[in-house]
Amino acid sequence: RRAPVARRPAPAPGGRVPAEPPHQHHNAAAVRPALGEVQVYPPTNGQSIRRRTGRQDNAADGTALSTIRETVDVAVPVRVAYNQWTHFESFPHFMAGVERVDQVDPAMTHWVTKVGGVTREFNAETVEQRPDECVVWRALGTPDHTGRVEFESLAPDRTRVTLRMEFGPRGVVEHVGDALGLVQRQVRGDLDRFKEFIEGRERETGSWRGEIRGGHVQPGSPPPPKVPHWPTG
Repeated sequence: RRAPVARRPAPAPGGRVPAEPPHQHHNAAAVRPALGEVQVYPPTNGQSIRRRTGRQDNAADGTALSTIRETVDVAVPVRVAYNQWTHFESFPHFMAGVERVDQVDPAMTHWVTKVGGVTREFNAETVEQRPDECVVWRALGTPDHTGRVEFESLAPDRTRVTLRMEFGPRGVVEHVGDALGLVQRQVRGDLDRFKEFIEGRERETGSWRGEIRGGHVQPGSPPPPKVPHWPTG
């Protein structure tokens, strides 16, 4: 059988044939999203896909997250560097933006911070902690904030500390500070002061060598030490 032939539209009154609609060509440059624009793609397996160009999208509310990654090498064994980092109460000694940290329980800390003149108080949950390897935490509620610090032994007396932070700025002051790199410079300074702090003492001022996985303290982990609040400065 011969394939049916498509019929042309019937002539309109006056003998004119209506023009066929022009073929639509998709111009990739024309539909490309702008930097930071959210695109919603067709559903796949029942779930639509959201992607943000340029900055990472926060799945909770669609705001962009800023990411900071800094590294410092310290002239102490990996055990000493890791132990000092787990002594959260000492953070005000080398973190300019931290005014106080209270250890609520092995997997929970309460923070008081001041960045760009803005003071915040929040709780942070330690979701993963492996001795001499890493500490991972996330802020509960607002401000949006997660962090991960890793420890790599370069030599018996030398350790590389890598800090990665993701956060969503809140308020005009923090937006301006983020745009100007204020927060990144502060993180860089904090690591440099950590290096000076631990190398000057050559041993940790405290530690907690328990293990946490998925926010749960693993059996056999010791209780965190009870220490008084450290003064700022």
